[in-house]
Amino acid sequence: GRDVTEKKVIEQQREFDRGNLKALINNTHDLMWSVDRDLNLITANEAFDKMVKAMPDQTIAKASDSPASDINSESLNRFYQHYHRAFSGESFTEIEHSKLPEDGWSEISFYPIYHGAAIIGAACFSRDITGRKVAEENLKALERQILEQLIHEQKNIARAIIKTQEKERNHLGQELHDNVNQILASIRLYLEMAEHDNEKIKELIKYTRQLLDVTIEEIRLLCQKLVTPNKNIDLEMLIRDLLVKLDQTKIKTDLTYSAANELLSDDLKLNIYRIIQEQFNNIVKYAGAENVNVSVKTENGVIHVVVADDGKGFDVKEKRKGIGISNIINRVDSFSGELAIESAPGKGCSIVISVPY
Repeated sequence: GRDVTEKKVIEQQREFDRGNLKALINNTHDLMWSVDRDLNLITANEAFDKMVKAMPDQTIAKASDSPASDINSESLNRFYQHYHRAFSGESFTEIEHSKLPEDGWSEISFYPIYHGAAIIGAACFSRDITGRKVAEENLKALERQILEQLIHEQKNIARAIIKTQEKERNHLGQELHDNVNQILASIRLYLEMAEHDNEKIKELIKYTRQLLDVTIEEIRLLCQKLVTPNKNIDLEMLIRDLLVKLDQTKIKTDLTYSAANELLSDDLKLNIYRIIQEQFNNIVKYAGAENVNVSVKTENGVIHVVVADDGKGFDVKEKRKGIGISNIINRVDSFSGELAIESAPGKGCSIVISVPY
C-alpha cells in the first residue's frame, strides 16, 4: 500500500510538473522548438505551431515539413548552418529578418541538447524583436536628423561669419578710399603749396610726394581687393579683373567660363570669387608658375571650378603654413561643397571645387 501511494504521489508530481511546464511554454508568444540531428521536429510550443500554420516558408522547422515550392533555399540553408553549430556544442543567438508571415525581426537562440555526453539535437528559442528594431531604427533616424540639423546650422553660422567679414572688408575698403586717401591727397596738396626755392627742401618735398603717390596707389589697389559689389554680381567680370592683375605679374592666364550667372546667388558668386582670389594669392606667393588656367562651369545644379598652375607644386600630405587653403576649405564647406587638391613637387597644383547651387 505504502509503495503504491508513494508512486501515485510521484506520478502526480510529475504530471503537475509536466502540466506546469506545458502551461509556461504555451503561455507565451515566443517560439520554442527542438530538432534531432536528422532535423526532425521533436517538440514545439503552441506559438511555434501557429507560426508554422501561418507561414508557407517553414524554414525554422525541417524541410520535409514544407512543400518544396515554398522553401526559401537561402534562409533554409542558413537555419541548417545554425542547427549544425548547435550540434557541434555551441550555444549562440542570431538576429533574423523575415517577410513571412509578415515583415519582422526575430532574436533566435540555439542550444545543444545533451544525452549524457552525446549531443542528440538542438533546442531553439525565438523572440519577436520587431518593435525593438523599429524603435532602434527610429532612434537612429532621429539621431541622423539631429546631426544633419547641427551640421546645417554650423554651415549657416560659417556663412554668416563669412558675410560679416565681407561687410567688414567693404567697410574698411570704403573708409580707406573715402577718408584715408582723401587725407593723403590733402597732404600732397599742402606739400605742393610749400615747395621752396631751396633745392634741398625741394628735393625732400619731391621725395615725400613720391612716397605719398605710392601710398595712395597701394591703398587704391587694396580697396579694389577689399570692396566688391553686394548685388547683381557679374562673376565672370570679377574673375577676368583678377586675371588682368595676374597677367601684370608676367603669369600667362586662360579662362574657360560657361556658368549660368543668373542661377547663382550673389552670396555664392562672391565666395567663388574669393576662393579664386585666395588661390591666385597662393600662386603668386609660393608657386613660381608661368601659366594659370581657370575653368568655371555649371552643370546639373553644381558649379565646378578648377584653378590649375604649372608651378613648383607640393606634397599634399604635408602640413602647410598659412591660412590660404584653410580659408578656401571653410568657404567650400559652408556651401556643402567638395574640394580636391591635386599636386606633387615639380608637378604644379590644381584645386578642383564642386558646389551645389
